[in-house]
Amino acid sequence: MSLRNESKDIIKEITNKIDEYECYAVKNTQDIFNYEKEYSILLQNALKSNEIDEASYREIKICLNRLLLTTTQISLERITLVEIREKVNKIIHQSNYKYGVNKKE
Repeated sequence: MSLRNESKDIIKEITNKIDEYECYAVKNTQDIFNYEKEYSILLQNALKSNEIDEASYREIKICLNRLLLTTTQISLERITLVEIREKVNKIIHQSNYKYGVNKKE
C-alpha cells in the first residue's frame, strides 16, 4: 500500500472516530436535558411543600452531581474532538504540501 493510500486510510479512520465522538456528545447532551428536567421537577415539588426534607435534598444533590459529571464528560470529549480535528487538518495540510495538491480530495 502506498504512503498516500495509508494516509487516506488513517484520515478516514480518524474521521470515523470524530463522528463517534459527536454521537457521544449528542447522547450526553440529551442526558443533560433529562437531568435538568429531573432537577426542575424536584425543586418544584420542594417549593410546593415549602420545605426540603433530607431525602429530597439527597435526590437533588445526586441529580446535580450526575449533571455535573455528564457536563464534564462532554467537555472532555469536545476538547478531544478539537485536538483530533487539528491533527487531521495538519495531516491533510502536510499531505497536500508533500504531494503538491492545492485542494482537498
